[in-house]
Amino acid sequence: MSTASVSHSPRGITFSEQQRSLDAVRQQILNAVSAQYLEATALPITQQSSEFTRHYSQTTCPIFRHIPKEDLDTPSGWVYGLTAVRSYFDLINLYWRQWIRVRQSTISVDPVKRSCRFVLDIDWTWCKAGISGWSEIVECNQMYDLDYKVVKAEYITLSGRETCWSVMNKTIHSERKVCGIVSTAAMKSFSYYFVC
Repeated sequence: MSTASVSHSPRGITFSEQQRSLDAVRQQILNAVSAQYLEATALPITQQSSEFTRHYSQTTCPIFRHIPKEDLDTPSGWVYGLTAVRSYFDLINLYWRQWIRVRQSTISVDPVKRSCRFVLDIDWTWCKAGISGWSEIVECNQMYDLDYKVVKAEYITLSGRETCWSVMNKTIHSERKVCGIVSTAAMKSFSYYFVC
């Protein structure tokens, strides 16, 4: 008569227990994505910046960048710290309106690395008159801390440099000279590298 054996990991945890743990992490990350992109964009524009920022780590210095795919191999563009993240969303809310849709079929979670990849469709409009809107397709790669807050976020524009928000924002502000005192300060804070 044979006896059933149970496989164990080096720490004495069964593989089924490990799988349940990883499944729980995967679900928590999916919940975090849903809260960050689906619930936040349902709020009034004036509340979105604070809501988006709330999903970034308060205990680990978050890093962030939004770049065209063509610039992916360059080390530049990263900003560091919660202040820089808030400046990014504040600047968007100050001059832009965005409608974000998560492509559910693209969501891929790695519970071991506590990371997630997904694609967003974003429609942009300038809140001032005279500039028509455009659409941007963005691949998001995010990593999470133990509280399921974002510690690293990389937004990669797949739809061409001319549709990348970070490129368009600088171009329009430069050409139209519409920054003003508030947005100039926001642009400067977004351009600097923050140390936590």
